[in-house]
Amino acid sequence: MPRLFEPFVSTKDADQGTGLGLSICHGLVKAMGGGIEVRNGPEGAVFTVLLPRAMGVAGPAG
Repeated sequence: MPRLFEPFVSTKDADQGTGLGLSICHGLVKAMGGGIEVRNGPEGAVFTVLLPRAMGVAGPAG
């Protein structure tokens, strides 16, 4: 997991992807001031995307 967001790192065979997907997502989320957390869940990987709230936008009702 330490190298999960590095470009071209993949557990798939070479003909099944480039290994860029998570790297691109991570870069986009970081550019928006957020982050991505990852953990192993009972059925596989669990990714949580955290983004800052836009200014002037109300929070959840209640």
